Amino acid sequence: MRSLFLIMCITFYTYFLNAQNLEFVWLNKDRRAYEKIDLAKGEIWSKPLTGNYALLYKIEIQKLDLRDVPLDVDIQVNGFNVNKNITYFTMPGTGMVFLLNRTLHTFTRIDETFYRGYNFQATQFFYKGKLYSLGGSGFWNVHSTLTYYDFNRKEWEMVDTKGAIKPERIYSWHAGYNPKLQKVYALESSPEYQTEVNPVFRFFELDVRTLTWTFKGLVDLSKFSKYNISRLDMTYFGDFFYLNPKSQSGLIVDPEKNELLIYQGPKKLFWGLTQKNFEINGYVYSLMPRFTSAHSVDILDSIPLKDIRKYFVVKDTFYDAPLFPWDWKDFALGLMSLVIIGGTMKVIQVNAAKPKSKKFVVVNSEKSVWDLLPINGLMILDFVIEHGCDYLFSTEEISKILGCDKKAFDTQRQYRSKFISNFNTFFEEHFHISNAIYRITSEEDKRFVCYQISEQVVKAYRSYLKSQE
Repeated sequence: MRSLFLIMCITFYTYFLNAQNLEFVWLNKDRRAYEKIDLAKGEIWSKPLTGNYALLYKIEIQKLDLRDVPLDVDIQVNGFNVNKNITYFTMPGTGMVFLLNRTLHTFTRIDETFYRGYNFQATQFFYKGKLYSLGGSGFWNVHSTLTYYDFNRKEWEMVDTKGAIKPERIYSWHAGYNPKLQKVYALESSPEYQTEVNPVFRFFELDVRTLTWTFKGLVDLSKFSKYNISRLDMTYFGDFFYLNPKSQSGLIVDPEKNELLIYQGPKKLFWGLTQKNFEINGYVYSLMPRFTSAHSVDILDSIPLKDIRKYFVVKDTFYDAPLFPWDWKDFALGLMSLVIIGGTMKVIQVNAAKPKSKKFVVVNSEKSVWDLLPINGLMILDFVIEHGCDYLFSTEEISKILGCDKKAFDTQRQYRSKFISNFNTFFEEHFHISNAIYRITSEEDKRFVCYQISEQVVKAYRSYLKSQE
């Protein structure tokens, strides 16, 4: 009986292991076709917008362990054509980046990402030869961090953005990138978005050229109830957002002109939940499956993007301009700061009236280059000297040394990323040592990363300590 139970367990395990989905489909707009990439079989298939799938060619899968692919029913990817031969793919939530070489018929994982799970539903785009990822969710948190993929380091790095008011949470279904204007438009949903009846969103614009956020105004979902809209899920094409309503109403938003428009054209079945609406080379398409008893037939229709306003009527504004050029959160923070400053000044005035004893401070006239080391850098090095050159840091230990271990997970990641970047830059500039801190995969659990200090760095620091004796 025990043997039978063991056989059943092995059978079920094998079934679910083999049931893992290892293929994904994406719309290749440059080729006007859907492409399906089967990672398990090493095949790429193509289907015209209204046709059937046909095998294009076999591909060689390189540097990819299929066990790293998420066990999801449907793998989500974003594809970016660099030219007719090279396509990059990103897999939100994993940090993985792939390169499809259509000339060599190879599909290669090119990243060495360790941080995973923090950017599901991220808004990703390609700008001036760089892959960008904005916002996303993971570890019970939603953020608005902007990162780019560094092709040299093979890792995602943080990008600092500017702006008096910045969004705190961004989802891909509430944002979109306009490559012509080089801008990202984003709705910031509240943390209670899923449970609120009529949530209010803050609407932002990010100028990718200057990396500057602009707070445009507030979007109140309650005023869209007349159009049967209960969620502001959006699809971006051309210069417009298409709102995905429950009816065939066809609602679009012009974020630049702050207009909500409704379709009044003759093609009543052009928009809706059943149809797939997308934009290719200046045309908006509607692809609707029509089922019969024998098979399905895809019905394709299109509207020139330049003529789209001919079929729409402006019904309302999309967002309401803010009453003040600043956010109430910033105002409250500023008011609190004034109170604290006022209290501090009072204490200073009281202490200034007290007689002070003279203090003698000894200043070392000869500064060392080690004084330029980033804050907490010496603590890291002293920790290594204490535990040995081969010591492997966990992310928790790094965060604790940096003093950010009590902060949110994503904030800790930002602290670590900035520190490692500054630490490595210091040793590259002053000691010509590359990768002073480098990441390696944990031997105990391949999903996690450890850190190690370069042996050259330890030797340099020991020489410095010896010179101070």
